[in-house]
Amino acid sequence: MSEPLIELINITRSYSAGDERVVILDGINLSIHPGEFVAIVGTSGSGKTSLLNIIGCLSRPSAGTYRLDGQSVLDTDSERLALLRREYFGFIFQRYNLLPQLNALENVEVPAVYAGTPSVVRRSRAGDLLIRLGLGHRTAHRPNQLSGGQQQRVSIARALMNGGAVLLADEPTGALDAKSAHEVMDIFNALNRQGHTVIMVTHDEQVAEHAHRIVKIEEGAIVDDKVTRKATAICAGRSSSENSDCTISAITAERAEPTADAPSCHVGSRRISAACLQASIGIALKSLAKNRLRSALTMLGIVIGVAAVVSIVALSMGAQKRTLDMIRSLGTNTITFWPGVDSNNTDASSKKSLTLADVDLLSMQNDVDSVSPEIEQSVLLQHDGAHARGELRGVNKDYFRVRGLSFLKGTGFSESAAEKNSQMAVISDRAQKKLFGRYGEAIGSVILINNVPARVIGIVEEKGGVFSDPNELNVWIPILAANTRIIGRQLPDRIVVRVRNGQHTDDAEARLSDVLVQRHGRKDFSTFNANSFAKVFNKTEHIMSILMIFVAITTLAVGGIGVMNMMLVSIKERTREIGIRIAVGARRNDILQQFLAEAVFLCVSGGLIGLVLSLGLSECVSYLANDWKMLQSPITAATAFASSTLVGVVFGLMPARRAARLDPIDALAHD
Repeated sequence: MSEPLIELINITRSYSAGDERVVILDGINLSIHPGEFVAIVGTSGSGKTSLLNIIGCLSRPSAGTYRLDGQSVLDTDSERLALLRREYFGFIFQRYNLLPQLNALENVEVPAVYAGTPSVVRRSRAGDLLIRLGLGHRTAHRPNQLSGGQQQRVSIARALMNGGAVLLADEPTGALDAKSAHEVMDIFNALNRQGHTVIMVTHDEQVAEHAHRIVKIEEGAIVDDKVTRKATAICAGRSSSENSDCTISAITAERAEPTADAPSCHVGSRRISAACLQASIGIALKSLAKNRLRSALTMLGIVIGVAAVVSIVALSMGAQKRTLDMIRSLGTNTITFWPGVDSNNTDASSKKSLTLADVDLLSMQNDVDSVSPEIEQSVLLQHDGAHARGELRGVNKDYFRVRGLSFLKGTGFSESAAEKNSQMAVISDRAQKKLFGRYGEAIGSVILINNVPARVIGIVEEKGGVFSDPNELNVWIPILAANTRIIGRQLPDRIVVRVRNGQHTDDAEARLSDVLVQRHGRKDFSTFNANSFAKVFNKTEHIMSILMIFVAITTLAVGGIGVMNMMLVSIKERTREIGIRIAVGARRNDILQQFLAEAVFLCVSGGLIGLVLSLGLSECVSYLANDWKMLQSPITAATAFASSTLVGVVFGLMPARRAARLDPIDALAHD
C-alpha cells in the first residue's frame, strides 16, 4: 500500500462573527493516495469547498495538520504555498474563472508565466494541451466567444499547464448542460487513468459516481467515506487472487507513477526569473490597453506636471539669460552716478550736483579704467530728405570704451576733437540705415541735428540695453559741442565709470562714492551698480523659479494622486482576476509587480510625453518670439522624468500592496 499523498489530521476551520464562533470544518481527518479519484459531496454550506481550498493551499485551517507528500504544508510561508499552487495543483472552477482580456491560448499560459517558463516553450505547450482537448481551432478566441463546455476545457488545460499532479475541481459541471458535463467527466476519467490525482467537489450524486471514492460532508464533518460502484467494478473484473486485496490504494497504485507533466513536490524551492517581471509588464500593458480612455486621462496629470516643471524652468532660464544679457549691455563692471540726494529731495541744487570736474576727479582714481559724462536730449535727425526723431548724447572720447560699444566703420572722437568743440558725430547702425538706407555711405557725410550740421566719423554696432528702446536712433557728439550748440546745458545728466578688470564693483562703488562725498561735502548723488542689479535680479528670479517649480511639482503630485485613485478603482474592478491569478500560482510579489508596473508605466509614459510637449513648446516660443528663447536644461529634464517615475512608484505602491494582500478566497468570490 502506497503512502498517502494528501493527509489531513483534525483540520478545523472557523471564524468569529461578533461574539459568535462559526465552525465551517470540524475535526476533518482524510487521506488521499496518489492516482485516486475522490468526490467530496454535500449540501450547500456543508464545508466541502472550504475543504478543497485548504487542500489546494488557497486558505489555511484554524487548527490541525496538513501533510502533502509527507511534508507539512502549514509550516510553509506564502511564497511556498504559491509554488505548490503553481506547480503541483491545478484548479478547475464551476464558473471557469478565465481572464476575459486574454484569449484561450493566453489563459492556458498563465500558470507557466508565473513559473518563469520561456514564452516559446509555454506557448507551444499551451497549444498542444488545447489540441489534445479538442480546442486547437479556438486558441485565438476569448472566453466570451466560447461555449460553457469549451471554457471549462480551457480551464482544464490551464490546470495541466504546469503538470497538474493534483487536479482540484469545484463543481466542474455545475454550469454545464448534460452533454458538456459528460464530456468534461470523460476528460477527468482520462486524466485520472494517466496518473493524475483528481479531487472533485460536487452536489450531483451521478457526477460523483465517476469517482473511485465518495466522501460525504455534513455541517463541517465527514459522515461517510465509501467506495463507488466504479471502483467495485474494477475489483470485480480481476481474478480471485488479485481481488483478495482490492482496495482503493491497490487500484490507484497502478496509476501512481508520476505523469510526464507533473513535477515532484519540492516545497522549499523558488523560481524567480526575469521572465516573471517581463510577463508582469506584459499583463500590465494589456490591462491599460483595455481601459485606454481612463489610462490616457490618468496619464494627462503626469504629462501636465512634467511639462510644467520643465517648461517653467526653461522659461525662467531663458528670461534670466535675456535680462542678464541686457544688463551686461550696460557693462557689469560699470557704475553710474546720478545727480540728486534721493527721489524725495525737491531742492533744485541737488539735481545739479555732478559737474565735469567730477569726471576729471574720478578718472584719476586707481579703481577706474575709464569714465565719461553723458548729457542727452531728443532731437530731429535729417539727411537728404530723410528725417527721424532720435536721441542725442553728448559724451567724451572714452564713452565707447566705458559702454563696451564696437565700431562697424570709422572711429570715435579724438581727445583734441572733443576738447575743441568739433562738430562731428558718431551714429548707431539703426540711425545709419534710417538716414542713408541699407547701402548708403554715412562716413564723411553731413547730417543735421536740430538743424545743426555734424559730420559722421563712425558707425557703432549698438547693443540692446535693459532700459533702451530697440527702435531708438542714437547719435553721439562731443559733450562740449552738445552743451554749446544744441542742448545748452553745462552739467552732465550722469557720469558713467568703468571699473578696472579685477576690481570688485561693489568695493569700487563705495570708494568712489567716498571721493565724491569728500569733494561735495555731502552725498548729493545716487549710484547704479549694474553688477549689484544683476545680483538682485538673480535672487528675485531664483525665488520666483522656486515658487513656480513648487506649483509645477504640486501639479505632478496631483497627477500622482490621480494614478493612485485609478489603481484603486482598477483593483476593485479586477478583484476576481487577482484571485484567479493567485489560484493558478501567482506569488504576492507577482501581483505587486503587475500593478506597480501599471502605475510606473503610466507615469514614465506621461513623463516622456511631457518632455516632448515641453520641447515642442520651446520650439513654438522660439519661432513666435525671435528675441526670447526657452533654455532647456538636461538636468531639469532628467530630474522631472525621474520624478515622474518616482511618482509612479510612490503612488502605485500602496494600491499594488493592497492588491497583493487580497485573500484569494474572498477575491474569487467577488463579483
